[in-house]
Amino acid sequence: MFRESFKGQRKITERPVRKRGNDNKKGAKWMPVLVARDRSAGEADFVLKHFTLKM
Repeated sequence: MFRESFKGQRKITERPVRKRGNDNKKGAKWMPVLVARDRSAGEADFVLKHFTLKM
C-alpha cells in the first residue's frame, strides 16, 4: 500500500493544496499496488482497483 501521489502532474484538482510541515497521514488516500518480478529480472507493477484486507 502506498499513499496516492500527484508528483509530476501540472494541474491537481482532486485535492486541496498542502501546507508546509504538515504530514497528515490520516487524511491520505492509500492505493493498493501489486509488484511482481520473475526469475529473469522482468518486473511488472499494477494499481489494484478493488482491494479488501481480511484478518
